[in-house]
Amino acid sequence: MNIKNKMLQEKFYTLGGNLMSFENVDFDQTQSDVEYKYGWEACMYWCAFKNEELSLHPDCSVKAGDVFVDLGANIGMSSRYAERIGAKEIHCFEPDPRVFGCLEKNKGDNWKIYNKAISEIRGKFEIGLWPEIKEFVEVESVSLKDVFSICGLEKIDFLKVDVEGCERSMFNRVTDEELRKIDRIFVEWHKIDGITENANEKFRDAFMNRFNQAGYNAFVYLGYQDLIYFWRI
Repeated sequence: MNIKNKMLQEKFYTLGGNLMSFENVDFDQTQSDVEYKYGWEACMYWCAFKNEELSLHPDCSVKAGDVFVDLGANIGMSSRYAERIGAKEIHCFEPDPRVFGCLEKNKGDNWKIYNKAISEIRGKFEIGLWPEIKEFVEVESVSLKDVFSICGLEKIDFLKVDVEGCERSMFNRVTDEELRKIDRIFVEWHKIDGITENANEKFRDAFMNRFNQAGYNAFVYLGYQDLIYFWRI
């Protein structure tokens, strides 16, 4: 059995404490159809294991031996994927306390997990609890600079960023020299509600240009949610 078929048999603890299997999900359809028919857990599974979004671009893929940092880890699907690929060290940041409880159950032996949000500066702010976003709690946030010290890292091989819109600001106070301590970066780009598609594209292009100027190549896959890949030149 090849590694992809093995990955499609992964199981995860999810909200409610259930160990969830995805063997009966029909993944040979679009991401939005999977989410509509089977729920958000199956949608995330589609992204991580069927679509293999962390390996879609050959120059910006998770590799064996990587130090992998997962910002917005949720219940740990991306980190499990990185573990199966052979990442040697995995650090997960997840602010939602209920989701973090699932992450604790799903983590592997080489994972370290942190119940913190990522933002432009250190502090506190409110987040909506996943997945309904009807209840709100105050959580601790740290900056990208803090991530290095919290994890005890001098460099990061692969940084995954899925932070529900905070990606637009979390790099603002990071210098080019500090940014270049990261070899490859994957960003799930969250569009801004209430503005035109053209305006959203300008925000995204400006975001990508900041990395270009710091010495990175960039590529974006347009889709249900835009996926941006950066890698050092």
